[in-house]
Amino acid sequence: MGNKSVLSTSKPAGANTQWVTFDFWTDKYRGKDSHVPVALWFKNDLYGWGGFFGDNSDSSRGCGSLAKFNSQIEGFLCPDDAGFTCMKAVFNGSNSCGNEMYDGAVTISPGYDVLRYRMEIQTSSGHWVSYRIHEYSASLSDWEVLTDWKSLDVDTGTYQPGNVSPPTWLSYVTEGIFVGATDSLNASNSSVHITNTQCGWF
Repeated sequence: MGNKSVLSTSKPAGANTQWVTFDFWTDKYRGKDSHVPVALWFKNDLYGWGGFFGDNSDSSRGCGSLAKFNSQIEGFLCPDDAGFTCMKAVFNGSNSCGNEMYDGAVTISPGYDVLRYRMEIQTSSGHWVSYRIHEYSASLSDWEVLTDWKSLDVDTGTYQPGNVSPPTWLSYVTEGIFVGATDSLNASNSSVHITNTQCGWF
């Protein structure tokens, strides 16, 4: 836990939306009070906005007490420079929460395939954040939609009162994509595996 990955991409002229897609599977991660934030387009238009997958069942702005492994749009409204205080907003409910997910297997046993997922997420200069998640179907040997596109105009949300310190991962890069797992004592024996990462602009 706690490993972080930063993908740095330069915004092409005329582009207004950044996207990333990756496959993932987990071991002993469900219900561990930890999550993996995915933030795109650092600073500039959408500093610290994106989504996450993981356990948000204890959050008052989460997806409910039974959401032991879910997905959601979230972000931080921050100044241009890291180190200042931010206002945090987590958007919940049917407009943002995805469908439940489950841990896979460390190894594939006879007749059992690793339960894995594919996340697509994008952010735009119009302050929209969107994502969807596919689940791999071993029986069909293909990907099926688990959570269809969830989209939010981040300017329409209600921010939590008061200011919070920006998370340390916001200071890693000034433009690019961040994917990382939050540290949790409960998740010390857990693992998150991310593969087949692609990203770009349009």
